[in-house]
Amino acid sequence: MESFDWKPTFVVGIDFGMTCTAVAYSSAPEWARPECVQKWTGQYHESQLASKVATQVAYDGNGELQSWGFKCDWDRVPTSVEKEFKLYLDPMFPDTYPNRPSHEEAVTWYKDYMKSLYDYLDSLFQRTIPDWAQRNVEFLFSVPTTWTSPRLTEQLKSWLSAAGFSNIYNRRIKISQTEAEAAAVYAAKQSFKVGDIIMVADAGGATTDINILEIKEHSQDKTQLTALNKAEGVNVGSTLINEQAKRLVKDRLQTLSVPGDVSDLYWLAEDMLQQGNFEALKCGFDGAYAGMDTYLTVPADRLPTSYRGRRQPVVITAEELKCFFDEQLDVMFESIYQQMLELTRERPQDSVKYLVLSGGLGSSRYVQKRLKARLANVQVLCAPEPQLAVAKGLVMDRIQTLSRGMAVYTGKCSRVSYGVLCRLPYDKVAMRGERVTKDILDGLLWAEDQVDWLIKEGEAVPDEGLTRPFRLKIAKGEEHDGFEAQFVMSDRPARALPKSLRSDTVSRICSVSARFRHEEFSGRSSGQFKHKKGGLLSKSKEHFVAEFDLKVIVGSADLKFELVSKDGRKYSQNDTRIEVNWEEAKPKTRSKKWARNMYPALQRTPS
Repeated sequence: MESFDWKPTFVVGIDFGMTCTAVAYSSAPEWARPECVQKWTGQYHESQLASKVATQVAYDGNGELQSWGFKCDWDRVPTSVEKEFKLYLDPMFPDTYPNRPSHEEAVTWYKDYMKSLYDYLDSLFQRTIPDWAQRNVEFLFSVPTTWTSPRLTEQLKSWLSAAGFSNIYNRRIKISQTEAEAAAVYAAKQSFKVGDIIMVADAGGATTDINILEIKEHSQDKTQLTALNKAEGVNVGSTLINEQAKRLVKDRLQTLSVPGDVSDLYWLAEDMLQQGNFEALKCGFDGAYAGMDTYLTVPADRLPTSYRGRRQPVVITAEELKCFFDEQLDVMFESIYQQMLELTRERPQDSVKYLVLSGGLGSSRYVQKRLKARLANVQVLCAPEPQLAVAKGLVMDRIQTLSRGMAVYTGKCSRVSYGVLCRLPYDKVAMRGERVTKDILDGLLWAEDQVDWLIKEGEAVPDEGLTRPFRLKIAKGEEHDGFEAQFVMSDRPARALPKSLRSDTVSRICSVSARFRHEEFSGRSSGQFKHKKGGLLSKSKEHFVAEFDLKVIVGSADLKFELVSKDGRKYSQNDTRIEVNWEEAKPKTRSKKWARNMYPALQRTPS
């Protein structure tokens, strides 16, 4: 159980990216603006600086980790180099790429990479930070905005723990924000005025995260902003441009009859793009065609006999590169327009004044040029350090909370809807087709597996959490069996949320089981729960009715739970009497008898 008086004296923000990873940090008592790690193992020269390190790991022929980061580029005997696996940490990520890694492979690579990163940072800070071993260190992480399941966040915590980030008593892990929120914090810390409405688009390697914010307070040492809509994540990024180029080169290799199956030609295309300096041409592209064609040479030993002795370049023209960019930008533009339309519907008096770009793709001159042309009434700005926005934003938000007692980002909007399964009084008209049971304790009909939606998609999430009163019938003799509340989510629009678990758009995310204290049943006058005798002339049997409040704290990427008795005693998520099980349940399994008895306290009971 975590100590409530534990406070960090050193915070480290880690932005794990598709192609590169950034690390920012700050320390007590000054809590100065964050700095970034710029020296990494594997850099070619001691004097060379890099604000990010490559996200890649290399393995030898036995499958043992050989190297990581920049060392993969010059290691002598790597058999395989694994990179661009971030999105596959989500087992539900849709992809048709023929060489896509499995979820299990991506998790293995992630753990190996993060362990290497932790070991390097620990060694670096031991050499440069006084009393490093004695400091309370908090490692801050974000999650992609496209990840909506709190279960995935819990898994991420366990992977990071396995990698060593919480391996001693004074090291903690905190997953506090989405990438969109962290980038927004960084953007809001720049030169804006109170009342300004800004849109932040963090366009990175694999995803683009977009949200609209209002600056509520802004001074030298304190900033506060609030979300005006839910953050939106779309699969748009610079690595997807690389993927389009790779597929084009693969097709042209097939046209040249270069031998090899599809998988082999993909690897050859990737090697040719690296050798041909495609990345530099892509990053420098500004929409002009002159001198921007990419010439790639097919290795002589891979050419068919009929081509031997003749140079066979594969060309990616500037027009084709422009098409790759435009395909990504079309998706980005659609998301931006939808966000603006939603703001106009909800707040017709307000409009976006600034669009702030961050991330690797956001730093592209062509992207900036296209956005300025499309958004005539919005001033398009680029963040000062666009590729460090997430890492620094994580640290900025945390150090303001620690030094000023106030987070930068407040008033977040829920990206999905969260609810809890319960029973409701049966209505034979409104609940046709639902699972109905006759309660042996009260003899009444109830519809089971109904959803009480606690927070709906797009609604503002109270920082203090949401509390809802419930009741639970407990049979005599089963007082100490406890009960289980099952939480669900849906990404359906708030206006079209399903009413029960019967819908395929409702998915379980976790179950929260709790056990009550013995004294809550002891004594009819002093006990917390009402005692119902039942009897021969009554439909009901002897039982207790427990009344309690279920509290859910909805974070950016996680959920926390409390059970509060009527006299104010809390069973928190860290309490031994309450347990959260994040294992995915089968969608159509029946609820346990001690789960299905829970019903909202404010509902009428059947007559």
